[in-house]
Amino acid sequence: MRHLTMVTPEAIEAAFAPLVGQTLVVTLLAQALLRDRLAPAYLIHGPAGIGKRVVARGLIQVLLGRPDNHPDLLWVSPTVKAKESGRLSFPQIRLEQVREIGPFVGRPPWQAPQSVVVIEDAQAMNEAAQDALLKTLEEPGRAVIILLADQASALLPTIRSRCQMLPCRRLSTAQMTQVLTTLGQTELLGRPDLLRLARGSPGVALSHWQFWQALPDDLVAALTQGQMSVAEALDTGRRIAQDLDAETQVWLVDYLQRYAWDTRHQIPTLSILEKAHQALLAYCQPRLVWEATLVALTQQ
Repeated sequence: MRHLTMVTPEAIEAAFAPLVGQTLVVTLLAQALLRDRLAPAYLIHGPAGIGKRVVARGLIQVLLGRPDNHPDLLWVSPTVKAKESGRLSFPQIRLEQVREIGPFVGRPPWQAPQSVVVIEDAQAMNEAAQDALLKTLEEPGRAVIILLADQASALLPTIRSRCQMLPCRRLSTAQMTQVLTTLGQTELLGRPDLLRLARGSPGVALSHWQFWQALPDDLVAALTQGQMSVAEALDTGRRIAQDLDAETQVWLVDYLQRYAWDTRHQIPTLSILEKAHQALLAYCQPRLVWEATLVALTQQ
């Protein structure tokens, strides 16, 4: 249990005002704050892009008075090793990052009644990093530890058992509209295909929009306008491999899968695209992957 200075309902309401759609999480945290019964550790979990970071920042606002640049706040995020040419590199939370948490929570807070540690994308910790975190969760000192995870099941049961679970939910259509309008993304609201692909996540919708805007104007038309010849397939495959980076190519396969399902419900087409998805993740030569994929699609 954490002993806090006086927390008012008005302060809690103001801190969580930017959050949309996560009423249960806010209610649980508000009750804990008002009763001075905050848990030592929380696991805020749910799909990417639905407000988990906003929940964490709201709680930090209440506990520390500001959500950024506070001496009693440690925010741990995944890091990416230097990318190999043309290859995807997946972010990870590394063992040395987790080992920095122990000394941070072991010292007395500088300004606030307690320190706060946030581990963003906690599912990016490997097993060694999670094992290193266990001792800190058992002895957090005067700290509140907040884990943010897209998939709680990716964390060890021993990690989950030491945290109070706070589930975040996908947003409704009205809530998605509210968030995107507030962010000034009204143009995105006119793209129902990208919104369906986002499945109730404003953050994911924004990511899709950024990928879409990175595509050459005529490329998606060439891929979706209908049957192409073998020569056109080979030329389009070459262009994709040449003009798009590895991450955008993987996104494009995902988009084409959703488009194929929404427009045709053709299982063979989905199977061909899934093979392309796996091949790109396995670092196969992108031009060969796209040429083979698009030629196979011309035969459907």
